[in-house]
Amino acid sequence: MGHSRGFVLIELLVVVALLGVAAGVYFAWYSPGQHQRLKEAVESGNPQQVPVGPDTVLGQAYKKGQSAECINNLTQLRQAVQLYVVDNDRYPSSLAEVNLPNMVTCPVSGQAYLYDPSTGTVKCPTHPKY
Repeated sequence: MGHSRGFVLIELLVVVALLGVAAGVYFAWYSPGQHQRLKEAVESGNPQQVPVGPDTVLGQAYKKGQSAECINNLTQLRQAVQLYVVDNDRYPSSLAEVNLPNMVTCPVSGQAYLYDPSTGTVKCPTHPKY
């Protein structure tokens, strides 16, 4: 018994299914104007404006990405404040003193992070639990 030259039916079905999933994700994300509509809906903070269907998952993923960026910014700002304290034996009077200009606002809302110079704490007005 020799090996046959060809594909088994299940192999072909798996390849077709994977291509279908990839095409569905591609067209859902890259349809004309869809990216801008999702961005506006997520930035508005109003979940009723986020489109229903497969786009909802993408909108949530976009929002989670921005929240992750916010958490990362807060972590880095807090570490920068601690390093400033080690170098200067005092808390900085403002976040501008720690020289991280790209991280002083929340990427979700665009609001400035709240900073208390008496304690050196940095908080996000959009995400109070962070």
